[in-house]
Amino acid sequence: MDGTGSSRSRMHVVIFPWLAFGHLLPGLELARRLASRGHRVSFVSTPRNLDRLPPLPSTFAPSVDLVPLPLPRVDGLPDGAESTNDVPPEAFGLHRKAFDGLAAPFAAFLDAMCGQEETKPDWVFVDTFQHWAAAAAAARKVPCAMLLHCPASMFAAIAGQPLPAQAGTGQHQAAAPAAPRFETEQQRKMFGVEDDSGVSVTKRLFLTLQCSSLVAMRTCVELEPDALARLPTLFGRPVVPFGLLPRDENDGSFDRHGVVGAVRAVMLEEESRRVFQANAKKLQESVADKECHESSPCFSKQAKQGSGRLCTYNKSLKTLLHRFPRLAFAGLLEMDADSSTMHIVIFPWLAFGHLLPCLEHAERLAARGHRVSFVSTPRNLARLPPVRPALAPLVDLVALPLPHVDGLPDGAESTSDVPFDKFELHRKAFDGLAAPFSAFLDAACAADGTAGNPTGS
Repeated sequence: MDGTGSSRSRMHVVIFPWLAFGHLLPGLELARRLASRGHRVSFVSTPRNLDRLPPLPSTFAPSVDLVPLPLPRVDGLPDGAESTNDVPPEAFGLHRKAFDGLAAPFAAFLDAMCGQEETKPDWVFVDTFQHWAAAAAAARKVPCAMLLHCPASMFAAIAGQPLPAQAGTGQHQAAAPAAPRFETEQQRKMFGVEDDSGVSVTKRLFLTLQCSSLVAMRTCVELEPDALARLPTLFGRPVVPFGLLPRDENDGSFDRHGVVGAVRAVMLEEESRRVFQANAKKLQESVADKECHESSPCFSKQAKQGSGRLCTYNKSLKTLLHRFPRLAFAGLLEMDADSSTMHIVIFPWLAFGHLLPCLEHAERLAARGHRVSFVSTPRNLARLPPVRPALAPLVDLVALPLPHVDGLPDGAESTSDVPFDKFELHRKAFDGLAAPFSAFLDAACAADGTAGNPTGS
């Protein structure tokens, strides 16, 4: 929706991110993009966080109001600790407790905005942590969108947990069946426990969801088609991807030349330029689906009407490729390569949030005729879904037994098997795979005359 026409054809959007720069920076980029279309944005956070944000371009700054709400003092929370960067992990609960103290100031801000027709917000965008902000918007009949900045696949797992008891009923809503059990169990351990704030992260999410008209996610259909398709049923709300929000390189946050230089140094340290160029070009041709890099651009007028059918301008992948054309393969994609097939080794971290996407990646490579060696531990490989029969001959599952480490539970091969206080032991056991993996590579490279050297890992 463009911001042309009368003053009330412009939207007034309130954006209130969680106090973490992984939420604040994308939220500010969303504000900038709304302002570039002529809409007014009130961007709410605490004073010190606002001071640390990069300045907006001068052409958009008049349309974005930075609204500071001082963070209340909480005993045990370090002075000046306003973002998660300032807070040690053991004080995260206290940080959320202080954040909850912004409920009354935020409600007062909304009252002031709703007091005049020309300043009344058309939408309030809030993170999952401030359920009280979503409730304040609902009480003033302002439609609210819940912002999610993590992958759709992660929230599909979280959404598979049972909803908290409905107020006054004591009854739980049944869990949606789509999320895998090991994912929901892991997420419940991480987010389902009450902290010093008195409210678990999971409960915050569902309380926010109950007061929201829709869910807006920082992702795109091209990246997560299956997970996004599940979420409307799991959440019971429309789910709208608003793109990846890549930062503008002109603000200094991402210097593509510096990033590319670092990546090039790492990638070429032990590789000859000619071989790496050829392999990178083949990998690009094998994986890239260029026709899927752009989705339909729209910012629907229904958003202005609060209908819950918010569509945002999304050129996510195309924008990334346009701004950082050399990032993916360190600027070495210009070389032509022959049409021979590749042998690619994929060795994911021992977590199903890594294993499952990498297995899908292996199948897509196999579908293009390439051979893949997929490396993990025996129990993790046994728990993966089977590779499609037509592709199975090209995907070799390589089992490397996880070494025993004192204190690590028997059979604990993925992060879903490991309690939080044993994560370091799990990583220690994982490091014990260095020698077996080197031996596997030696064997694979020695088979040059039969299967071909691995060309990527």
